[in-house]
Amino acid sequence: MKQTSFYTGLASVTLPLVALFLILQYFVPAYSPYAPFSWASVAFFVIFSWVVYVVGSKAAQSDNKNDFTRFSLMVIMGKLFLSIFLVIGYVVVAEPANRFVVLPFIPIYVIYTVFETNFMMKLAQVKK
Repeated sequence: MKQTSFYTGLASVTLPLVALFLILQYFVPAYSPYAPFSWASVAFFVIFSWVVYVVGSKAAQSDNKNDFTRFSLMVIMGKLFLSIFLVIGYVVVAEPANRFVVLPFIPIYVIYTVFETNFMMKLAQVKK
């Protein structure tokens, strides 16, 4: 997978989310309490996806065929635990008025998981 393909895919996932959150933030007052955590979630997943791409590209080209498989499993577990820490950390630090503030996190998590699965499958097909 070429870098341009990755960055184009990342932009095609992130820009609609950013546009949606801007629209919600400015035109739907009920969304205001959810905005900071939504922005933090998108930033977290953009950075996480970039790190996964950089390290995954190297793992896919490794001489050891198991490196990429191990890396994929580490990504799944790491993303799950980091996501849990992000949600708990936000709730503890920001002390939101209600626990529903984490609801926008779920679709963001799913969208970026689908995106990462897609580009990881493409990375797995890279020939040395």
